[in-house]
This record gives sequence, structure tokens and C-alpha cells, in this order.
Amino acid sequence: MEYWVLSLATFSAYLHVVLIAMNRGFSMLFPLSYETVWTRRTCQASVVAVWMVNFVVLGYAIGVYALVGDQTRAINYWSSAFAILQYATVGVSVGIYTVVFGVLLTKSLLDKSELAYSLTRLLSTTTHL
Repeated sequence: MEYWVLSLATFSAYLHVVLIAMNRGFSMLFPLSYETVWTRRTCQASVVAVWMVNFVVLGYAIGVYALVGDQTRAINYWSSAFAILQYATVGVSVGIYTVVFGVLLTKSLLDKSELAYSLTRLLSTTTHL
């Protein structure tokens, strides 16, 4: 029983990391519309969805144990789902942050090139006067 409770808590922690990465990524990409999209109600619904997914996966693992009667098989299923979730969490979080920082870096480079273009144009027009 302790194994299942600990696994449930750890499983939900990984799902919450993905949720936080999505939230932070959205706030960096869309700072003006962040407060209208990520309201208190949206955050609460997201947390409820994370826990529902968590209980569905746990329920399936316990269902395997109840139907087959083999705790080793149920724990193997849960462990493989847990390992997949760990790698998926890292992959999704890295993917979100890579896209966010790529967009921000591109915007900052474009701003600098536009600034340089504006300065050269300004300097070239002032020298002809």
C-alpha cells in the first residue's frame, strides 16, 4: 500500500512539472494574454486534469493486480509507465523551454538587426544633409 501511495505522489509530481513548464512557456511567449488565459479557474481545471490522469493510470495498474492477482505484473506495469512518464516529462519540458527561448532569442536578434538597420539608415540620411 505504501508503494502505491508513494508512486501516486511521485507520478503526479512529474505531471505537475509538465503543467508548470506549459504555464511558464505560455507566460513568456504571450505575456499580454497570459492573465486572460491562465485564470484561477484554468489553473484549477489543469490541476484536476493532472490528478484525473494520475488516478486513471493508477487505477489501471491496480485493476491489473485485481484481475490477474499478480502484484509483480501490476508493479511492472506501473514502473514502466513511471519510467515513460519520467522521460516524457524531461522531453516535454525541454521542448517547451527550447521553443520559448528560441522564439525569445529570435525576437531579440530581430530587434537588434532592426535597430542596427534603423541606425545605419539614420546615419546615412544625416550625412547627406
